[in-house]
Amino acid sequence: SACARWLGTVLIAAVALSLGLLLNVPEPPERPSANLANLSPALQQWHAGGRILEVLPGYRVFTLTADRPNWSGDPNGAEARQLCLIHGFPSSSFDYRKALPRLLAGFHRVVMFDHVGFGFSGQLPANYSYSIQDHADVTLAVWKALGVRRCHAVAHDMGDSVLAELLTRHSRGLLPDRFQHGFFQSVTFTNGGMIIGLASLRLSQRILRLPLLGPALAWLSASGLQPPGFVNQQLRSIWGPGADEAQRNADITDLLDLNREFGAAWNLHRSIRYLDDRFLFEQRWLDSLGSLRLPCRLLWGDSDAVSPQAIPRTLHSRYLPQCRLHFLTGVGHFLMMEAPISWADFLISVAKETEEGGGGAKV
Repeated sequence: SACARWLGTVLIAAVALSLGLLLNVPEPPERPSANLANLSPALQQWHAGGRILEVLPGYRVFTLTADRPNWSGDPNGAEARQLCLIHGFPSSSFDYRKALPRLLAGFHRVVMFDHVGFGFSGQLPANYSYSIQDHADVTLAVWKALGVRRCHAVAHDMGDSVLAELLTRHSRGLLPDRFQHGFFQSVTFTNGGMIIGLASLRLSQRILRLPLLGPALAWLSASGLQPPGFVNQQLRSIWGPGADEAQRNADITDLLDLNREFGAAWNLHRSIRYLDDRFLFEQRWLDSLGSLRLPCRLLWGDSDAVSPQAIPRTLHSRYLPQCRLHFLTGVGHFLMMEAPISWADFLISVAKETEEGGGGAKV
């Protein structure tokens, strides 16, 4: 009931505050002891399909490239379609698992990675900034290391801000030459708080940003000591009404298990600092996106509780009229997990339209 949920949130805040005030919440272990056997077979298989690259000194990034079956061409060639995906908070490239087979029906190669401090990627020192600017630098380093020279770029959640930062640099001529000219064939933003004042942050997000409370909640989550169901309830609230309950619960379990096992859960109060950059740099990004001259799309689950329809509608009407706006009906925040076929088919259609010269502004 609503009363029970309210009491639960009060309890969480009280426990976190008590820990923050009365205990010296320990720092996370520098190298969390990860055991793949504690993860689902699907996560184990995903890990086996990727590799760790040190793309910058000290930055160990989990990367995964998937090619169309029985295809061995040049992914940067004129006849090939290459897709680069940028995931969000607090998840990983595993978000795209369900959509990958469908994507490979329309793309020749799909390039994915986990941001540093997320998923299977390495953790960084406690004083690491987790800034959007640094995530953007790492994204470029990953793409360079993987030999990407042209692609359709698609971002989700926090990844939207990473892509916005890259496109801001692009508009100002600040990207390295390999990324400045002919690299982006199209760009698609999906379900992210790109206008932070219109986002509806979850209670857990608000707590994580607070002194004392944030580190305490991260410690509770990583240790598995938070009251049962709290984090699950927070995540369930951003799935759409049409989501399959069993699938949703399995997806949430995988997300939480991966974060705990490989250390991301210990640093949630730090990795959520990307929200600070949204407040600081929002206008910089929006002004630059307004001059975007690339084929552009806004693809949104229309039932997202954290990044509601007001965000893409305002983006389209005020800042990105050149971008086509499309909604997936009855779908929430994690549209690539909730509606993987529809999500993938839309991205394939974007690539086809771009090739045909139909990347202009329509709704």
